[in-house]
Amino acid sequence: MYTSPDDLENTGDEALENLVAEVERVAPSLVWHYTDQSGLIGILRSGAIWATDAMFLNDRHELSHGKNRLRAALEDEVDGADFAGLSLYLERGWRHNVRTAVSCFCADGDLLSQWRGYSSPGGFAIGFDTNDLARRWIAGRAGLFLPVVYARDDDQGTFREWAQRVANAWREALGGGLQTAVGGRNPVADSLAAEIGSKIWRFDREVGNLDALAARFKDPSFSEEQEWRLITMIGNESSEADVRPSAGGLVPFRSVPFQGSSADSPVREIRVGPGLDFEREQLAVQQLLDIVGYSNVTISGSTVPFRP
Repeated sequence: MYTSPDDLENTGDEALENLVAEVERVAPSLVWHYTDQSGLIGILRSGAIWATDAMFLNDRHELSHGKNRLRAALEDEVDGADFAGLSLYLERGWRHNVRTAVSCFCADGDLLSQWRGYSSPGGFAIGFDTNDLARRWIAGRAGLFLPVVYARDDDQGTFREWAQRVANAWREALGGGLQTAVGGRNPVADSLAAEIGSKIWRFDREVGNLDALAARFKDPSFSEEQEWRLITMIGNESSEADVRPSAGGLVPFRSVPFQGSSADSPVREIRVGPGLDFEREQLAVQQLLDIVGYSNVTISGSTVPFRP
C-alpha cells in the first residue's frame, strides 16, 4: 500500500507501471479541475498545476477525518508508550521541513457544488486525460494520483491494514518497540539517541507521512465530489515551492508540471461555467488556447441552471 509520495523514490519501474495500470483500470476518462478566470489562464500558460500545502487547505479540518481514523486503528495495534511516541512522531513527521501538498480534481465536470465554489464572478473546469496524468505523475515519481476514499465508520479494512504495517515496521526498526530499544538506559544519552535516530530514519523511509496518507480519505458526506487527488511533497528548499496570497492569508504551494509542452498536453476540454455568456467566452478561451499552442481541445458549456 502506497502511503506517501516518498514511496515512489525507491520503487522500481515495473511496480510503478503496475500502479499506473491499476489507476487506469478504475479511472474515468477525464478528471476536472475547477478554477477561476485567473487560474485558467495561469494553468494553461504554465502547463502546471498548483499543489497546496495540506496545512493550508480551505477546510482546515479536511485531513482530520483520515488522521483520526488512522490514529484509532494504530492505537489498536500498538500499546502504551510505543503508541504515544509513535503517534507523536507520525503527527509531526521526522523530516519536518518536508510537508504534504495536494491538488484536487473531480470526476464530474459539471457539478453544482463545485461551480458554487468557483463561479464568482465566473469559473471554468479543465478536463484532463486521467491516464496521461497518472503516467506523468506516478511513473515520473512526482507524486501519487489516486481517487479519494470515502471511508464509512464501519469500514475498517484499509485503516487496519495501514496500522498493522506501521506497527510491524516500528517494532522491526526498533528491535521490538521503543521500550525495548531503550531497555532501561538513559533515553537522552547521546549514544542511545543516535542509535534510535538511525533506526527511526529507516522506519520513516518505510511508512512515509501521516498527512500524506490522511489526504486520501474523506468523510462519505463528500462522496458527491467523486474526487481525485495529486498527493505530493513540498520542501522549503524546493525550486518548485512558492507562496501565494489568499483571502485567509499567505498559502504555501508547489507548482507541478502536467506536460512537457502544449504539444503533449493532457488537457482535453475546457468547460465554461454557468452564469457566463458561452458564445463570448468560447471565443476568448479559443484565443487563449491558440496563443499558448494547445490544439484539439473541446470547449463546452455548463448545463447547470445556476447564476452566481
